[in-house]
Amino acid sequence: MMDICSMSEPTIDGATMFLFVIDESTRYKWTYLLKKKSDAESHVKVLLNRLARQFPGKTVLRLRSDQGGEFSSNALSEFCDTLGIEQKFTNAYSPQENCIVERANGVVLPRLRAMLTATHLPNSL
Repeated sequence: MMDICSMSEPTIDGATMFLFVIDESTRYKWTYLLKKKSDAESHVKVLLNRLARQFPGKTVLRLRSDQGGEFSSNALSEFCDTLGIEQKFTNAYSPQENCIVERANGVVLPRLRAMLTATHLPNSL
């Protein structure tokens, strides 16, 4: 499951959003900072290649995401086809179909803000 979440302030590196990926069976999470949405495609490809190397004999069966252009691009579709990965897209305007990653977005951001506030660091970090 994947989703992109916007941040209220850019990081010191200029990232304004992040890609959140969750393994549906283990609930393991990966997060990648993004300066633009189109960067998500390359991060997904790198992650899938890394998983294939780390866990030989195990395969990713499907990628679930919304219908954002960064996830439905021809390049990512072809890449998934070569690895035998099925892409599943949620219906438009229905975040409840991707509820695990949507909920994680709602949990992680307040925790990050609380940690920054507690340490008196600027929100841009």
